[in-house]
Amino acid sequence: MKSNSHTLVSEVTRILIIRLQATGDVVIMLPYIQSLRAQLSPDVEIDLLVREECKDIPQQLNIFNKVHVL
Repeated sequence: MKSNSHTLVSEVTRILIIRLQATGDVVIMLPYIQSLRAQLSPDVEIDLLVREECKDIPQQLNIFNKVHVL
């Protein structure tokens, strides 16, 4: 059975992004996450898991529903 990627994307309700590297790595990924956010329904929850020292920038942005900290 052939699956349609549009159908799969429309079924997504929550995404957890895990980025445990340094702050620079977190900053580099932000444009990709902004692009993903723009393509998804506003109802989709996007959360981020980062280390304590990397939390400040993501917490100030309106990209994530929640920033989880290790």
